[in-house]
Amino acid sequence: MKFFGNLFAITAVALLASCGGGGGSAGSTPGGSTVSVASFDYVLDKNSISNSGGDEATLTATALDATNNPVAGVAFKVSADSGIYTPVTSVTDSFGKVVGKISTGANKSNRAINLSMTMGDKAKTDRISVTGS
Repeated sequence: MKFFGNLFAITAVALLASCGGGGGSAGSTPGGSTVSVASFDYVLDKNSISNSGGDEATLTATALDATNNPVAGVAFKVSADSGIYTPVTSVTDSFGKVVGKISTGANKSNRAINLSMTMGDKAKTDRISVTGS
């Protein structure tokens, strides 16, 4: 019986020792390199939105690395000089995509909503028209 107790103890120690537990950061990629955003593309699903108050445009952006592969886990920020930007997602998914909605807010006047977008250290601008009156 003592033999099985010792065998169990040796097996337990061997298993624990083989687990390792060292090396690397959980946030690094194999080889220690980090992926950065080389560029990003975006699409507005329409050129203008109605000032009726119920209309909105969908903004979809994609983060890309230096070889145009999608980059996950990148924050996307948008500021609008008028109107409202509402993020559906604020960090890129495994396909490098992030989505948000643009609406007029309380201001129902005809105008252009100027958008400033940043992803990583990259920035772009665009505008969407508000029309209808």
